[in-house]
Amino acid sequence: MRLSSYTILSDPLPGGGYVLMNGYNGAIDLISDKVALALVLYGKFRGPEGKYYTPKLREKQKHYLNYDRPKIDENSIEKFLPFEADLIDFFSKRGHLTKLSHVEEKELVKTMSEVLHEKAKKQPSFVLVPSLDCNYRCLYCYERVLQNSLDSDLSNVNYLKKNVVLSSDQVDAIYKCINELKKYHEDESNDKSITLYGGEPFNAANKELIYEIVSKGKLNGFTFSVITNGHDLEHFLPLINKGGISHIQITLDGPQNIHDRKRISADGTSSFNKIISNIHSLLNLTDLEINIRVNLDKQNIEYFDELINQLDKEGFLDYNNLFVYISPITVKLCDSKIHTLITSKEITQFFGDRYKSRRNICINSKFIDEIKSLNPSLLQQKPHEIKSVACAANVCEYIFTPDGFIYPCWETLGLDEHKIGSYNLNGNVKINKEVAERWFNRHSAKIPQCLECSFCLLCSGGCAIHALYNNGTLYSNNCRGFNEELGTHIANFVEEFAMVIQKHE
Repeated sequence: MRLSSYTILSDPLPGGGYVLMNGYNGAIDLISDKVALALVLYGKFRGPEGKYYTPKLREKQKHYLNYDRPKIDENSIEKFLPFEADLIDFFSKRGHLTKLSHVEEKELVKTMSEVLHEKAKKQPSFVLVPSLDCNYRCLYCYERVLQNSLDSDLSNVNYLKKNVVLSSDQVDAIYKCINELKKYHEDESNDKSITLYGGEPFNAANKELIYEIVSKGKLNGFTFSVITNGHDLEHFLPLINKGGISHIQITLDGPQNIHDRKRISADGTSSFNKIISNIHSLLNLTDLEINIRVNLDKQNIEYFDELINQLDKEGFLDYNNLFVYISPITVKLCDSKIHTLITSKEITQFFGDRYKSRRNICINSKFIDEIKSLNPSLLQQKPHEIKSVACAANVCEYIFTPDGFIYPCWETLGLDEHKIGSYNLNGNVKINKEVAERWFNRHSAKIPQCLECSFCLLCSGGCAIHALYNNGTLYSNNCRGFNEELGTHIANFVEEFAMVIQKHE
């Protein structure tokens, strides 16, 4: 018997103990300090590319790592663990200890990833871009190159060609395309949701178009999520809730003096004051989920506390349906690689435990889904959810744009090499199979570095387009420090549930 190649150990829980997780069957158990130490001393934990690493131990336990340990047969770890037989048996049933070889476990994980991926591909997702232009000119936006050329007749997308904003005929055609694509994927789910993205979808200049999109969508049974800067939100309030829109994300990048310098309104007005006013209107109108995204770098991180204080004074944080989360800013520089202006690890270290008790503030966006999926595990004793991909871009996401093309990823808009297809006014879709298959067939089992890693079905390879830019292929890993930080976030989240979970001594 050996320690599973996909066993994960959390950081120490502040109140004592650790969380032990199996990365492919989703088993989660609370174990004592003694048990965790024994597993670290005699087991082998695998990170990216299968490289062994030592999980974080409590400070008073670290000196044990310096002791000489007997050389053991990895497949006979149970002979060295100071556990009672019933605990060995329990860990075996939970998958933390296994008789399977590493090769056999890897083949099992590969099969699980393939099955998960094929299932996910039967539920395609859809994004509409009403306009490729925006009423903002944010300093870090990856669409700036595209938007700066919209007035040039040399550009493939420009106002002279009338392919910047969707036409009414295109809206009708897109709904036909969506219905056909759902049939093609044999989508029998009840999920009929569409995301509105941009550019800026809630631009007052396109008010009639947005009302048309949503009203026609409602007739077809669709609901909508919107990614908006919130500047012109007051013009679209009748669309909220029964109007068809069920989720909104708005961005604030700091208090007014910081936000207005980073997210610049094209008309020169204070974008911050407008957004704050519109959030008030939104909260007074609805109890739908509202996400406030804060894009951070090393220049504005010091102003996050000031922003939170203002949101507190506005009364926003008293609402259970408002959620604030941080996202590190990434930019593509002249070396054609993606650079993160501040890492999530640096963000976590900067804030420490400052917002640990604030349930509607998340300082690390990539663990939002992890935190949500831990709830059923802790409260209903269900297995932790596993997945084969990190993003819908790899399981049939179709992004329809005014230029008549379809893209798989938000960051590929306007890029010829990533057009997965096109559509016409008759509602016919023409798919570029080579490009579509390259995007839609990427999952964790297709990435060699991921398949060897215990976090394979949790991290699932990370962002595909960033992997492409940084490694030259979509089929490579973009871990983003996931393996280094997951243990910390599990420990912080599980601590409050520790009293109702049986600890295995």
